[in-house]
Amino acid sequence: MEWEVNELDLSAYLRRINHPPIEGATTANLLSLCKSHVLNIPFENLDPACGVEPSLDMKDVQNKIVYQRRGGYCFEHIMLFSAALERIGYKIERRISRVFPDKPGTTTHVLVEVVTEDHDGKWMADVGFGGGILHPMPVRSGAMVEQLGFPHRIMRNGPFWRLEKRDSDHWVAQHEWSELPVRKVDFVVLNHYTATFPKSPFFGRPVVIRIKGGVLRKLVGNKLYTVSLGKEDDCEDVQAANIDQVLKSLDLDISADMVRHLQRNWPV
Repeated sequence: MEWEVNELDLSAYLRRINHPPIEGATTANLLSLCKSHVLNIPFENLDPACGVEPSLDMKDVQNKIVYQRRGGYCFEHIMLFSAALERIGYKIERRISRVFPDKPGTTTHVLVEVVTEDHDGKWMADVGFGGGILHPMPVRSGAMVEQLGFPHRIMRNGPFWRLEKRDSDHWVAQHEWSELPVRKVDFVVLNHYTATFPKSPFFGRPVVIRIKGGVLRKLVGNKLYTVSLGKEDDCEDVQAANIDQVLKSLDLDISADMVRHLQRNWPV
């Protein structure tokens, strides 16, 4: 099959996200799965930061995230999560999205729309958007859900659906997507661009996001941010010598070779 859904070890995946065995493609189960996935699998781009394009073959995604207990960025998260949903029995559609659509830029994000057996309409599950979208959102204009202390809403924008975040006194578009059909080759092309294009935000510098106890910690380049209760309340510089320790505090234990590569190319 195109998406290699049957390659997924569903039981191992559920253990990875600390979720009990599941039956039924219900709304309650979708909400539980989405939250468990985001809270247990870091968002990280350490492969592209080290000059390696992540594989989107299911066996490789599963080996990296499930068995090696690494994280990944949006393409890897959605490959894994969407396969789990299909194995459980959900009807899904993978979508491609444009981040910050009010600015110039191409489509570099992916998500999944989900139909549950006990709810009219669709849900948008966004487990790969930088670790901050814990809860699926109804695909309905005006639907609002709080995510980590920030109000988020879905709005219709012509032929697109748009995710917006409340920032102070205005709404900021996070990304927007259409309902055009998506093939795996589309993921592969966008993954290649995102991992290798020199102006990509995920090329050449680490981006790691981890949520624990309602607090989001975010490493971007050599800056470590701490966000809680909807506010960015701390920022500290990270030295190259400390990168291994910082990554372990974000629940990432990477190889010595990767640590050395990051240290050699550490931003100053």
